[in-house]
Amino acid sequence: MALLSFFRNVGAYLATVRKKNTRSGTPVRQGRLANIPIFVINLERNRQRREFALQKLAGLGLKGDIFPAVDGKTLVLDKLIKDGIYDDAVAHEKFSRSLSMGEIGCSLSHLRLYKKILDEHIGLALVLEDDAMFVEGAREQLADLLERLPDDADLVQLIYECKDYSRVAPGVVRFLSKSCMPVASAGFLIRESGARKLLAEGYPVRYPADSFIGRSPRWGTNVYGASPKLVAINNIFPSEIYQGRTLKSRLGNRVKAVFVRLLG
Repeated sequence: MALLSFFRNVGAYLATVRKKNTRSGTPVRQGRLANIPIFVINLERNRQRREFALQKLAGLGLKGDIFPAVDGKTLVLDKLIKDGIYDDAVAHEKFSRSLSMGEIGCSLSHLRLYKKILDEHIGLALVLEDDAMFVEGAREQLADLLERLPDDADLVQLIYECKDYSRVAPGVVRFLSKSCMPVASAGFLIRESGARKLLAEGYPVRYPADSFIGRSPRWGTNVYGASPKLVAINNIFPSEIYQGRTLKSRLGNRVKAVFVRLLG
C-alpha cells in the first residue's frame, strides 16, 4: 500500500512540474471558503515542495500563502534551552525523548503561525504543511464542512489516526477520549480561539507539532475532525523531520532526494 501511494504521488508530482493541471486557472472558491486564508508552512530552501503545494491548491481553485518555516538546521540547541524556548528535560518527562532539531523547528513554525493568527485577529484559517495533499472531492467537502462547524470548535483536524469519535453533524466528528489523541499537524482548520489556547501551552517546546496538537484537548482545546478525512500525506519528498532516525528512513530519504532532483 505504501509503495502504491508513493507512485500515485509521483504521478501527481509529474503533473505539477509539467504544468498539466488543467483546472489551475479556474476560480472555484465560493461561500465561506472564499474568505478563509490558507497558510502553507514551507522552508525557503524547499522549492519543490512549495511549488507542488501551491500548484495542487491552484488546481482546486484555491490560493495558498506561504508561511516561512523555522529551519531546524539554523537553530542552536544551547541557546534554545538558555532562552526557555525548548526544555530537553521536560521533553523527556512528557514525550520520553529529546526532540530533533527538525522537530523543534517544525513546532516553532506552528507556534509562530498561531501568533500571527492572534496578532492579526484571523477568525478562521486553514493550515497546511507542505507535504499535505487534499483527497479527491475535498474542495466540495471542505466547503460543506465550513457550513457545519460547531460553534465551540477551536480546531478541526483534516487528517488524524484516532478512531474514538462520535459523529456530531454530517462530515463532522468529535473525539471522545483524551487517551485517543487526534495526532497530526499536516492539515487543519483553526479558529483564533484555538490559536490562543495552543500558544498559551506552546512554550517551552516539548512535543513535536503533531503530538502537541493531538494532546491539546487536555488543555481545553475543542478538537473536531472531518469525516471522511480530507487530507493525505504526499510521501515522495524526503522527510525534513525524521530523516536521521533509522537506517531505513535514511536510505529512503536519499532515494527520494535523488528522485526529486532528477524530476525538478
